[in-house]
Amino acid sequence: MSDAETDEAEIDLRLAMLKHWYGDLLTEDQWTEIREGVREELVEVADALRAVELGFDDEPFPLFTPYRGED
Repeated sequence: MSDAETDEAEIDLRLAMLKHWYGDLLTEDQWTEIREGVREELVEVADALRAVELGFDDEPFPLFTPYRGED
C-alpha cells in the first residue's frame, strides 16, 4: 500500500467516525470541506510525526517548572 493510499484510508476512517457522530447535522458540501480539513491538518501532522526517527533509548523531554517560592 502506498503512502497516498494509506493517507486516503486514514482520512476515510476518520470521516466515518465523524459521520457516525454528526452525520445528520451536516450537508454534503460541509462534509467535502471537512474532508479537506482532515487531509490538511491531521494527515500532514501525522506524516510529520512519523518522519521523526526515535531509538529505544530516546526519552521525552522533562517538563521543567521553575520554583518561584510560592505554590
